[in-house]
Amino acid sequence: MDYITESLIEQNSPSWPEVLNALEGSIQAIQSSSYAQPLKPYLRFGDPKNRIIAMPAFVGGHTNACGIKWISSFPDNYLSGLPRAHALIILNETSTGVPIATMESNLLSAMRTAGVSGLILKHFFKTRENVTLGFSGFGFIAKTHLEMIQSLFLNKISKINIFDQRKIDPTQVNSPNIQIDFSKTWEEAYEACDVFLTCTTTSAPYICLPPKENSLHIDVSLRDYQPEIVKSFDRIVVDDWDEVCRENTDIERAHLSWGLEKSSTIDLPSFLLSPPSFSKGTTFFAPMGMAIFDIALASTVYQYLKQGKLRSEGHG
Repeated sequence: MDYITESLIEQNSPSWPEVLNALEGSIQAIQSSSYAQPLKPYLRFGDPKNRIIAMPAFVGGHTNACGIKWISSFPDNYLSGLPRAHALIILNETSTGVPIATMESNLLSAMRTAGVSGLILKHFFKTRENVTLGFSGFGFIAKTHLEMIQSLFLNKISKINIFDQRKIDPTQVNSPNIQIDFSKTWEEAYEACDVFLTCTTTSAPYICLPPKENSLHIDVSLRDYQPEIVKSFDRIVVDDWDEVCRENTDIERAHLSWGLEKSSTIDLPSFLLSPPSFSKGTTFFAPMGMAIFDIALASTVYQYLKQGKLRSEGHG
C-alpha cells in the first residue's frame, strides 16, 4: 500500500480545471445512480464542538473509486498553533476491496471544498462581470477559495472584501490586479457583495442583513446565517439534504424555525444540470460536504502520481 504525504500532493497538486473536472465526474455518477454514499457518522467526546467524521463513498463511471475520509475538526486548535482540521483518505480497489493508498488529505479536503464552490461559480460567472466578492473568515479554507477564484475567474472580479476576527497580515494576501479591502466588520464586507463566502468556525448565527439583489452566497461554514435571512433567498441549494439538515446547520435551523423542507430546496446535481440565470434572484448554497467528491479527487490525484510521478518519500 502506498502512503502519500501532504508534501507530495502539494508538489504535484492538480490544476483547478482538473479539480473541477474530477468533481463534475462525481456529479455525473450521481445523475446515473452509479455511486454509494452512506450518511456520515460523527464521533464526539469531551468538548461537544469537537468532532471526527467518517466519510465513506463509492464513485462509479470513469472515476470508479471507493474509500473513506476520516477528518477531525477541533476549532480551538489555533490557540496551540495547530490547524483546525486533520484528514486522511484511504482508497480501496473497487474489484477486491484491498486498500491501495493512504493519503494525508488536509490539502485535498480544502481543494475539494473550494472546488465544489467553483462548480457553482463557474455558472455564475458565465453571465456576471465586475463582481465584488466578500469573505467572512479568512483561514486555510478561505485562502484556498481565493486561490481557486484567482486561477479560474480573475478577470471577472473587480474587488474583494475580507473580514476576519483575527488580524490579517495584508502581505499574506496576494491578488494581482484586484482591489482588496480588509473590512473591520462582517457587515462592511457583506453589504456590497455580489458573491459572499462564509469560512468561519462560528456556532452562533450572526448574519442578520438581507442579501444584495441578485447575489450568490456560499455558506461554507454552514452556521453563519440567521433563519429569517435564509428565508429571504429566492433559491436555496444544498449538496445533500439528509446530510445538511442536521448538526445545527443554517439549513436545520431554517427547517426548525420556519419549516424549510427538502421540497423547497434544489440539490446540487439538479442545480448544475439546469442552472438558473444568476442575473435574477438571490441564491444561497449550503454544502455539508459529500464524500464522493473527496474520493473522486483523491483517486484522480493518486492515479496522476502513479503515472510516473510517485516519489520514494510517499511510497510505503
